[in-house]
Amino acid sequence: MVTGGLIGVMGGFMYAYQNSAGRLMGFFPNDSEVARYKYKL
Repeated sequence: MVTGGLIGVMGGFMYAYQNSAGRLMGFFPNDSEVARYKYKL
């Protein structure tokens, strides 16, 4: 039971990390975030 919980926690962490890192590196579309923060450099 403890092992299953640890596997679930690690799987959830890796899934969340993959999604956020992918958006930051430009692998996944993030048009909603770009539209929300319209800055002119």
